[in-house]
Amino acid sequence: MRLQGRDLSLKRSNYLEGEHPEWLADLERLEIFGWNGDYIACFRAILEDEGFARTVEAPVVPMRPFPKGLYVPFPRSGYTTVQETWRLSADGPDVLLDRRPKVASASGANAALAIETTAASGQEYRLDQAEIASQLDLQRLYLALLDHKHRRGHENLFVDKSVVPDLLGRCTLHIDYPLSQWDRLHTDAELALRSYVDRYVARCERHSENAHVAPVQLRLEEPPGKYLLEPPYQVRIHDQAIEKSILNIVSNRKQFASTAGSPLPRLRIDQHLYHPLLRDSGLDEGVSVSPGPLNAGETRLLETLTHWWADNLANHPGVHLYVLRNLPRIGVGLYRQSGFYPDFILWVKHSRPARQRIVLLEPHGLHHETPNALESDKVKALAAFRELGKADAFRKKRITLDGYIVSNTPEDQIPGGTAGKSRDMLATDHAVLLANDNEDWWVLHVLGL
Repeated sequence: MRLQGRDLSLKRSNYLEGEHPEWLADLERLEIFGWNGDYIACFRAILEDEGFARTVEAPVVPMRPFPKGLYVPFPRSGYTTVQETWRLSADGPDVLLDRRPKVASASGANAALAIETTAASGQEYRLDQAEIASQLDLQRLYLALLDHKHRRGHENLFVDKSVVPDLLGRCTLHIDYPLSQWDRLHTDAELALRSYVDRYVARCERHSENAHVAPVQLRLEEPPGKYLLEPPYQVRIHDQAIEKSILNIVSNRKQFASTAGSPLPRLRIDQHLYHPLLRDSGLDEGVSVSPGPLNAGETRLLETLTHWWADNLANHPGVHLYVLRNLPRIGVGLYRQSGFYPDFILWVKHSRPARQRIVLLEPHGLHHETPNALESDKVKALAAFRELGKADAFRKKRITLDGYIVSNTPEDQIPGGTAGKSRDMLATDHAVLLANDNEDWWVLHVLGL
């Protein structure tokens, strides 16, 4: 709500001469929202009537018959990590914060595979080094951590002021400016400590959640399957010229669930738990889709996986393959602080003897996983997921848990390097599969056959 001001001047009282009631300043800062207001919906309806846009709901079609006996890791009823209390200590992960200016250049037909990054020269300093620590205000750092804790929602983290000096030894800065720039140095030290806190909380969360997660059978009638397997697409049409074509596709469920191209490109994967999957390649410029369509890397992973399976299915009798595109916030999510909503969940179900393998897959470039891609929170989250599979609740049901980042990032462009490890060692030790776009060797590794 906007107050009109005295004599419709649209000015607040502090811009006007004279005395004003004490309560007026508070009133002028008051924001009023219509809790049940429909003004946004009305505004959208007006736009659609004017021909600017139209939103159509496109329900997906679940696999029929829906497979029985598929499990997903799910927190036990009523548990959240908010119930835990963690005390910040200096036994967390090391943090390297590179604050040097950088220039990235891309060249070639495939820019994603030809990225060169150049950084300014500089020097690394650990925050507990005498020339650094002597310039830092520990009280200011402590208050900055408390502020960050509240802003990030880490309310169950206890931060003792006495731990701050110990944390300095876990944080390193790579800078290109002189140490005499005290304000800049202090700001970067705060950033490093905030990063340490986030990674520390993420590690605590992974450990705590693993103690309260159990295998839950996936069903359409109840969580998590109820919300996971029938996510309707919201197709927003911005061009009236293609409106009729889009409406015809969406209204015909059989047509909508089949593979097709522009204006609404779709992919039907027989092993996927619902149909179709919308793709961004070929999507008409006059159409936008939510949840977002498959990008090129996600499409390529699915096609490589399913083509390999079609060619080799006869060699693996009694084995069934199922896959699900996992959606952020409404899909299967563990370790929230690690941002852990993997793109795909894969089930390899054996009938003789009865057992199943659950694999999390994420096609993901490693260029930006600085400073060390093999020690990133996502890699640590996948390691925690693998460890979860050793719990009695999963072993008793003969369930194996695994997960991988599938990346086409060239080895020499991976931040922190690979220490000369072979691709098999990277897969085993770090849950990273390095594979070019035209390679399918990784599929057998993922399926565990």
